[in-house]
Amino acid sequence: MSDNLINQANHQQNLAQLIHWTIQGKIAVKTPEERFSATLHWQQENDTYKIRLTNIIGSTLLELEGNAEYAKLTLDDEHYIDTDPERLLYRTTGWQLPVKSLPALIKGYAPPETFDTKLDSAGFPKEVQEKHSLSPSPWIITYKGFEQNKQYWLPENITLKKSPNTIKIRINQWQLI
Repeated sequence: MSDNLINQANHQQNLAQLIHWTIQGKIAVKTPEERFSATLHWQQENDTYKIRLTNIIGSTLLELEGNAEYAKLTLDDEHYIDTDPERLLYRTTGWQLPVKSLPALIKGYAPPETFDTKLDSAGFPKEVQEKHSLSPSPWIITYKGFEQNKQYWLPENITLKKSPNTIKIRINQWQLI
């Protein structure tokens, strides 16, 4: 890629305004207790989200949906509700995931008030680190590969790490609404 492929300020402003989208891809979760992979389906509309993980034959393994007010997780035909999606996910699965920040991070947007961003030579985010983590280990997000969809450059491969956990997301398809 050539130097300064994108204007980072304009790019981040455009991404902040992208609030309706759907992605399909793969997710892999690695914790000290388990390794898990699944197909990922995610719908985002404003602050309302629906994240569904399915196995190879298409059966739903887990579904997390909610908005700024609540989160509902369906796992093994049981329903769990909480006001905090991160607490709900950790309580039911043991996974740590920055659910509240993910709608921004998944599209390569790192809100500057909560994340520090290192850019590659083309102006794309290469590494993003949580600024004010209460835990000794902040979230570190790395991006590899961006594809253009309409006027947006969107990530294809994202790795989220918070020691000792790693989550990898491979996005096969972006649908912008």
